[in-house]
Amino acid sequence: FRSAGIKASAHAIRHAFATRLMEHEIPIKTISDVLGHKSISTTFIYTKIDLKHLRLVAREWPEVLS
Repeated sequence: FRSAGIKASAHAIRHAFATRLMEHEIPIKTISDVLGHKSISTTFIYTKIDLKHLRLVAREWPEVLS
């Protein structure tokens, strides 16, 4: 990746990819299959919650926040 000018490891790119798929509401089972995981619990390790995205989603339900 470095020779292509990408300053991230393959592992970091897999984490980002899994997170982006989850943000686009792709089912966790599908993400797990794409990443080749035998266990969905492994896929959950790869997905991270993006707080900026979470805040945007939470704003859609203001009655829950009050």
